[in-house]
Amino acid sequence: CLTALRYDRQYGHRTATTGIAMTAPRITSLYRSISFRVATVILSLTPFLICEGLLRLADWQPPPQLDDPYLGMRETRPLFVHQPAQKSAVIPDSRQLLFRPESFTWPKPEDEFRVFCLGGSTVQGRPFAIETAFSTWLELSLEAYAPSRSWEVINCGGVSYATYRLVPIVREILQYKPDLLILYTGHNEFLEDRSYAHLKRQPTIVRNIQNQLSRLRVVQFPQSLFNGNTNNQPGTTLTTEVDALLDYQGGLADYHRDPEWQQTVIEHFQYNLDKMLQLTLQAGIPVILIDPVSNIKDTPPFKSVVDTNLSTEQRKRFEDLWSRARNLPSGSEANQQDLLRQALDLDPGHAGAHFLMGRVQENLRHYDLAKASYLRAKDEDICPLRMLEPMHNALRAIAKRLDVPLLELRRTWEAQARHGLIGDELMLDHVHPNITGHQQIAQMLVEQMTSLSLVKPEDGWNNRQKQRYAKHLSTLDTAYFARGKERLEGLRRWTQGRSGKLKPTDDKSANPARAATP
Repeated sequence: CLTALRYDRQYGHRTATTGIAMTAPRITSLYRSISFRVATVILSLTPFLICEGLLRLADWQPPPQLDDPYLGMRETRPLFVHQPAQKSAVIPDSRQLLFRPESFTWPKPEDEFRVFCLGGSTVQGRPFAIETAFSTWLELSLEAYAPSRSWEVINCGGVSYATYRLVPIVREILQYKPDLLILYTGHNEFLEDRSYAHLKRQPTIVRNIQNQLSRLRVVQFPQSLFNGNTNNQPGTTLTTEVDALLDYQGGLADYHRDPEWQQTVIEHFQYNLDKMLQLTLQAGIPVILIDPVSNIKDTPPFKSVVDTNLSTEQRKRFEDLWSRARNLPSGSEANQQDLLRQALDLDPGHAGAHFLMGRVQENLRHYDLAKASYLRAKDEDICPLRMLEPMHNALRAIAKRLDVPLLELRRTWEAQARHGLIGDELMLDHVHPNITGHQQIAQMLVEQMTSLSLVKPEDGWNNRQKQRYAKHLSTLDTAYFARGKERLEGLRRWTQGRSGKLKPTDDKSANPARAATP
């Protein structure tokens, strides 16, 4: 009746389109009934709202293991430890397998501008190290831009660190009075073996509601009292430190196509990215988010498989088309393109076929089509070691919603790249920029900081920057670059699942991504 009332002038009262008459007293009674129910709901929620407000006023923080509704952590350890005698905080030796030595003065000097850079191995400067990472070039640039100030840039890049492992680090470093956080993350979300079995059968809208409720202190506080043990957390409980699938011999074989699992990983990335940004904004700390780059033109997919749902006849047909397309000589691009189109009609998700299509379209000078094919190849990769397009979209959407400055690294490099295709010109492998690329990132960050009024360039900065860069490079011996080349070769073996560690005996049924039929 409430949704379909119309006014009947003949009788001077409202009636429903269903023909049921509604007198004024009945309408008043109905409104009173609704008002009573609404007031009852509000009154019932009042104690919870009061408790939520009191917990926030008291600045109560949940234990790290309750931070994430997607998985639990067996243990979280601080990245930095205090050394009171030296008045500093340092990354201890026990963490330097995945991090590099780093330290800063603590307590913080009053005149210092302190920047923390967080992310994975790209932030760390791999396959080289911090000495040529953008964090170092940023500090040198800031010293050249404004030598009258004291600057300190701290590198918190952890090898294979995904967003769910960065959240506790963000919370930790907020106590060290940062003046700026720089976040470069997105490539490492698919590295570790974890299950979302407790979420996979839930509709996305239900998961989103649960995620929002899990942020409430009034929900987290009783959990911390009665369910503080991480072993009681649903889903996977991760080890204290990163345990990547590719760290083991044959790790590439553990990757299989599972669209539902992949979608949950993407949602988990969104949750953690939003969490980190919310933490910094609530603390009143500026943050710059960087849109990561991938080598799409010169890095083929790491694993491609034929769709297991194809019939035997369809599979044979695909393999014949795929084989013929790969074996055609140079100058046969038109024929290759036709064969690949037929193959992709049979199996639209074959990453290798999309990549070869991109190469063919590039040779035919159809650059926009080539870019689309290269990006599709990246997203269809069974072993996704590069950030997926839905994750780029989510990153941009979150930055816009929270009004966080976004450094447009990806778009800038696409504009610089030949035909808009990012390749080996600025990249050493699939995700790691070369040293020149790191210098460009640092320069873009300084310009972003200038636009945010965090730094004001003083006269002569350009010459000072060149001098500081040259002086710093002179301190790096040939052994430093030789070690970088060795690590690069090790990275290539790692992406091929040829690491030296033997795989421990475990129950693969815990993770559908590992248990699925190849």
